[in-house]
Amino acid sequence: MNAGGKTVSAWVFVDGNSSSVSSSTCTLSGSTSATLDLGYSATRSPPPARTWFLLTGTFPSTATAEVSLNLNCTLPADTVWYIDDVRID
Repeated sequence: MNAGGKTVSAWVFVDGNSSSVSSSTCTLSGSTSATLDLGYSATRSPPPARTWFLLTGTFPSTATAEVSLNLNCTLPADTVWYIDDVRID
């Protein structure tokens, strides 16, 4: 699959309270063999607590077929988080 112009999305749930995640960040990033970034729209800082939220980004039209995705949340050590419905459309 050619990743050029494709949208990548993932639903995330952070099971913590708003004050404990107030300095946290969740980022959906991606790269191709040319190391093209998904863009700034794939970051939530701080992430909303105890509700599902969507992270989404789009590969540039010049992206290739080799795709690497990463979803990272910098949260307090005792905070549980969930990922659902990761898609490339």
